[in-house]
Amino acid sequence: MTESDEWATVETVVDEDMDSNPDGTTFRQGPSGIEQGILEKILFILSNTNPWLLLFIVVGVYYLIQKLWFSSPSSNSDAYSTLSSEEILARQEAVELARRQMQEQYDKKAREHAIKQKEKEELLRQEKLKNLEKYGTKLGRSSKTLAAESSNDQLQQGAIKKKSEKPKLKPEYNPLMGDGSSGVCYRPTRRGGGAGGG
Repeated sequence: MTESDEWATVETVVDEDMDSNPDGTTFRQGPSGIEQGILEKILFILSNTNPWLLLFIVVGVYYLIQKLWFSSPSSNSDAYSTLSSEEILARQEAVELARRQMQEQYDKKAREHAIKQKEKEELLRQEKLKNLEKYGTKLGRSSKTLAAESSNDQLQQGAIKKKSEKPKLKPEYNPLMGDGSSGVCYRPTRRGGGAGGG
């Protein structure tokens, strides 16, 4: 044997991960090399990632699972597909009848409410008229004479106003605008609370 042949010896090593079945076939219990590498990479990423980001991802995945898995649009369509066209038409007519009845009830209540409001307004108007007549007679006047006297008073006040009017000082004078000839006018001080503490 030459030196190169000594290096070519093969030893039989019993692998702990390998088990043999009673029939002589062997199978591997742990993950393979590729699976082990992927698992290590995932664990490394998870350990170095922000926990809030992980929480956000988990909640997002949970929401997607709930949305996609548990929402079954086929169940709604199956319920309608099992009904015959006559049953569907009967349901639609029943819904339309119920809507019409509810609208009629609403319209009836609205009319009754409007009538009650008109009655309240009429009663209030009648009460005001009674009070006016009642208090007008206590003062020695009736409502008809009160209206005539008020119009006469207004005419007399208008005549007195015309007599008592004074001529204006200057047409361009406006006290709120300040004196037009001088540049000095009042200006309020600046309200600054600059150096105070507390």
